[in-house]
Amino acid sequence: MNDDGNVVLSIRNLSKRFGPTVAFSDVSLDVERGEVVGLLGENGAGKSTLIGVLSGVLQPDGGEISVNGRRCRFDDAHAAQVGGIGAVYQHLALARHLDVAENLFLGRTGSLLSVVRPGQLHARASRVLADLGWQIDPYRVVGSLPTSDQQLVEIARGIASNARLLLLDEPTSSLNAGEAETLIGHVRVLAANGIATIFVSHQLDEVFDVVDSFAVLRDGRVVLRCRKEDTDRSAVVSAMMGTTASRVDVQALGRSRGEAGAQHAFEVQGLTRPGSFEDVSFTVAPGEIVGLTGLRGCGAVEVAANIFHQTDYSGRVSCLGHPGPMKMSELIRIGIGYVPADRAEGLFPDLSVRENLGLAARIGRIAASRTVEEVMKLLAIRAHDLRDPVKELSGGNQQKVLIGRWLVTAVKALILVEPTRGVDIGVRVDIHRLIRELADIGVGILLASLDTEEIEAVANRVLVMHNGRIYTELEGKITVSKVRTAVAGVASTKATNL
Repeated sequence: MNDDGNVVLSIRNLSKRFGPTVAFSDVSLDVERGEVVGLLGENGAGKSTLIGVLSGVLQPDGGEISVNGRRCRFDDAHAAQVGGIGAVYQHLALARHLDVAENLFLGRTGSLLSVVRPGQLHARASRVLADLGWQIDPYRVVGSLPTSDQQLVEIARGIASNARLLLLDEPTSSLNAGEAETLIGHVRVLAANGIATIFVSHQLDEVFDVVDSFAVLRDGRVVLRCRKEDTDRSAVVSAMMGTTASRVDVQALGRSRGEAGAQHAFEVQGLTRPGSFEDVSFTVAPGEIVGLTGLRGCGAVEVAANIFHQTDYSGRVSCLGHPGPMKMSELIRIGIGYVPADRAEGLFPDLSVRENLGLAARIGRIAASRTVEEVMKLLAIRAHDLRDPVKELSGGNQQKVLIGRWLVTAVKALILVEPTRGVDIGVRVDIHRLIRELADIGVGILLASLDTEEIEAVANRVLVMHNGRIYTELEGKITVSKVRTAVAGVASTKATNL
């Protein structure tokens, strides 16, 4: 980060505000040729706005941007592309009905599509893909490609327009573990070939795996800029969260009023729903966190959801010693909580924060054990007013509301499905800490998540699923490597036996 002649991107005193709100201020940053920079920060720290300015989507209010030593002003995204910056966002901007070659050059070469014969266009696309070492058919319709290959096509578009700097915003969010690992491998290859990258992700293990350095934003300012070897995970998280980070006080949670005589929080035997899962059996003890995981479509999410909804299944389900099937209101009344993967499924966006937090107690027709205000304070849920619609909260605070409603009712057993999907690292740390502390006071927890970092962070025991069945159980020390190896092993073995 010191050789000026090797600097691809240099920004000095960059600032951007929206009316009275400062998105970021006085940001200065250098990125060298072939360097992978992890751009981190909580939601609202200014990451997305900074990416928007660098990609030409937004205009800065002050400061300078230089690419390869030349001062630049990007009036739009096309100008940024011409200037050598390519952006790949979480939601891909591809024309799904066109083929790979057409997507590579669409909007990048003026009238190229109208004057170049199709064969020449596809030959050019073949050369671009071959140079990158990617085996993707340029004639293939993009919409028919797996998501991981679509990500590569998006990256190749930037390379085809001579980008020397790639902005990757949550590039692995829609990929499974194997696809994400493959993409990270491609980023390393690009870096070895001199392509610089700014990499934005909520997955800290993933970031530490691929980056050379970190730039951490907090409250719109760079609070940490260092090489990877000069820091560690704890220091990076502390820089992101600062001194205002929420901390859950386990003593304030009280003791779990576990069901007397209940040996298991959850007991499942032979659970089957044709087309979703088959012959699934396991138990979750009070105070235990059991992770259900696997590749996308493995059945983990469906099993967890079915234990709460208890519809269209055969086999036996028992919650806190109560045999199913049971209605949702009955489950809530005995102390079962459920956090779905999709916030839209669990929240009523037009109802107030207060109403959403108190919903479980109302549905279960049980007395609240804590006030909404106590839970708000306990989880550091940031809301201007409890009467405001919950849709006005940030995604992370909405997720805290989903979990917090079960603290209002003194939950005894909890089903969590992808509980930190789409939240920033600070909220993620807080939720994982809360999960562990709930287990510490006796709450039995079933965690269905395809996020191996999440499984490592909280699970005591892991069940690996594939094609709707449990194939492997992991005990002892749970690590990302151990889980990924088991998931990959099960998937490859079953594919070989097909």
